[in-house]
Amino acid sequence: DKDARRGVLRRADMLRLRGLVHLSQGTAVLESGRSGDAIPHAKICLKHLPGFAPATLFAGRVYVTVGQAEKAVRVLFASWKRYKHPQVGDMLHSLAKTNSKKHSKLLHLLSTEPGDTAILWTCRACGHGQPEWSLNCPTCDAFDTMR
Repeated sequence: DKDARRGVLRRADMLRLRGLVHLSQGTAVLESGRSGDAIPHAKICLKHLPGFAPATLFAGRVYVTVGQAEKAVRVLFASWKRYKHPQVGDMLHSLAKTNSKKHSKLLHLLSTEPGDTAILWTCRACGHGQPEWSLNCPTCDAFDTMR
């Protein structure tokens, strides 16, 4: 916050970095088996990284893991409606299939939308492409360059 006030960082950049830190920390917490402790990280990710598919997918995984599948569906659907990211659509589809009676309209909507499942995350620094997002490029180790 101080750097943003001093003009060292733009506020939007500071919020993105804060969201990325929580995404990284929350993923580590979730992988360590402390899913309940990952909820605050998920909320901050959604707040600071709206529309960023890895943040949405992380929040979806957290809510499913803690037994809040309906909340996961709401979070994923809100993001998918706006940005149509195929990985978000895939996770949403798999959750909706588990309760197909309740989510029949959602399943129909998802099946009518074309999705490009071959999306790649590409490093802006070196051009390396990969199917999964990561905070650092595995080739050149550049920070936050996967787009």
